[in-house]
Amino acid sequence: MSTASSKSKLSSEIEKRFRLIYADLKVDADEFASIVAFFKSINPPPSAILWCRSTAFRIASEFVTLGADGDRDKSLRLLKCVNSIVHAIETTYLVPRNRTLKFSDDGSPFPGDAIEEHFRDCYADLDVDEEEREGLMEIFVDDAPVPASKLVWTRAAAFRIGSEFLTGEKEKDVAVFKCVNAVVHALEKTSMTPRPAKRETGPPENTIKTMNMRVPLSEAIQAIWDLDDNRLEAGKDYDIEVQRWTRVYDTTDQASRPLFRKVNDAILRERETFKTFIALLDNYESEVGVAERVDMHERKENWAFIASIMKTAPMQYCFRYCAAHCDKVSLSDPSGFTKLLYKLWFDLYNRSRAKDSSGFEHVFVGEVKNGEVSALFCFLNYRSLHFFVRRGFLISSLMPFCRLLVFTTGFSST
Repeated sequence: MSTASSKSKLSSEIEKRFRLIYADLKVDADEFASIVAFFKSINPPPSAILWCRSTAFRIASEFVTLGADGDRDKSLRLLKCVNSIVHAIETTYLVPRNRTLKFSDDGSPFPGDAIEEHFRDCYADLDVDEEEREGLMEIFVDDAPVPASKLVWTRAAAFRIGSEFLTGEKEKDVAVFKCVNAVVHALEKTSMTPRPAKRETGPPENTIKTMNMRVPLSEAIQAIWDLDDNRLEAGKDYDIEVQRWTRVYDTTDQASRPLFRKVNDAILRERETFKTFIALLDNYESEVGVAERVDMHERKENWAFIASIMKTAPMQYCFRYCAAHCDKVSLSDPSGFTKLLYKLWFDLYNRSRAKDSSGFEHVFVGEVKNGEVSALFCFLNYRSLHFFVRRGFLISSLMPFCRLLVFTTGFSST
């Protein structure tokens, strides 16, 4: 089955499940448990969580429009069902971003009343526009950061206050559903983060040998992710601090404090793949157009990095997957594969006037052109990002990637 058809099948399965939930306009304890079990069984990637939640609202809106005008009770019961689904999504796939956050530094209580009034202001015209969405995010980040103990209350309040605006008129009630979805989105985006995947220790090589290599590339990438038992875990090994939000086109930093709050540097020093990777970061001239000069010591560091990653389950899988799909790679010639890696990653080529770049530098380290970072696509490389920020380079071209960094990964540093 193709990747597109697999996604379509999963989407249809989720939509069908939501329609079954809404059919009787109620979710009891047993059905809620079954919803949680369903979400655990499908295990979508973090990028699909937003789709699941917005789809819950969209399908519910279909049921609103199917009814007769004046049926406020139906809309209210539907909204309660959506709240149950969103609660299941959040408890299954998300964790609090601000685990240790207190209500405030001066000991004042959590401003629940003020948040409720702000929700009412947002719902008043039955339309949460871009300015109001940004205002919500500023409140959740700066004015009233939501601690873990108040997340469920705050989300439930968004639904409860929304229900006050239900009238039974189809068009208006659908607008209310959209408003609640926008508020919940702002809350999740600022106050929650995807739950770290639970991973088993990397399987032995003979287990990798039994894995199906004739799968689409997207499934292979997921397999590589699942095989990784070496990455750092959010909340345990690192923490980030999101602070103020920026638009894609912003060129100034809106955050007063570092993005990287902490990181367990001992892991970076102790794990071989981290050590050999970090050793490569000072081997390059960051400015585009400045010729690279690679000495014998740096070549040894390049080979040490390749040797260390080839010991891991993800790269053993990668080797076998490439051998199954590429004539240039053979299982009988592992050294040929490492030589191919070296050529792809470390051989120099011209980006400007001289041999000033390599695949590894462009993707994993980053390059600077006219004072701006023109390349840095490895979201995991907090060391490279930290390098450029410390040196005052403008990272406007990285804004879209930094947003993804915030939600999907994060090595951090103080």
